[in-house]
Amino acid sequence: GLKLVGSYQTEVDLHDPPNSSVITGSTTGIEITADSAGNTIRNGTVSNNTGDGIVVDASNVAPSDNLITDIDVLDNAKTGIVLRGGAGTLVTDCTIARNNSGIDQDGYGGIAVLACCASLKWNTIENNQCSGIYADEASSLEIHGNLIRENREGIQLALTSDVTIQNNTITENLDGLVIEEGSSPEITCNIVWNNGNATDLVVNGGYDRLEFNDVGTTNLPGLPPTNISQDPQFKDPATDDYSLAETSPC
Repeated sequence: GLKLVGSYQTEVDLHDPPNSSVITGSTTGIEITADSAGNTIRNGTVSNNTGDGIVVDASNVAPSDNLITDIDVLDNAKTGIVLRGGAGTLVTDCTIARNNSGIDQDGYGGIAVLACCASLKWNTIENNQCSGIYADEASSLEIHGNLIRENREGIQLALTSDVTIQNNTITENLDGLVIEEGSSPEITCNIVWNNGNATDLVVNGGYDRLEFNDVGTTNLPGLPPTNISQDPQFKDPATDDYSLAETSPC
């Protein structure tokens, strides 16, 4: 695929259709590593690779402040995007779908944030086998404005710190938002509704703030009074329109 090693402020444009590039058939589609900083990778498609779609890897010197934007990350055998160390990575306006599609399904799912800090904003994360977003030992993690649907878990946090989850729509997963022991995020202004046969909000750890959300079912004995539990009235989810009707309580 494509590998950035020690790159600084490089812009890689894989272009929009009909002239977009497709990175496919590699072990890893795109890898950013070895002190690469301030780079931008935009547009195009990363699909059907035999490992992960995109990897930010701090196994040598940690990358920092890289931007991944407007990329379709689809049908990769392992995780769609893996952020493994480093700081300041921003993933925004991407479609991350149908990843962890290999026979073994031994990836994390859509996006994995492992022992690093990052921002995940305005992405569509859907139909991944395993989690839409999985974070383990991550810190200073911002999850904002994403549509997360039809994954096993929408978001799963384990041993994280300083995590904010805000303005996301989390729906039609098996579990919606799962907070494991060692995590206490701030959760504000999200819709966590209609998540499969299980639970919308699962709290096995804790939370620092839980306000102004619309939450369906939960294992908590009750929600703080600033939250609601009412049908958010999506306009037409059958056609992937999760905007809200004028009469929505949200």
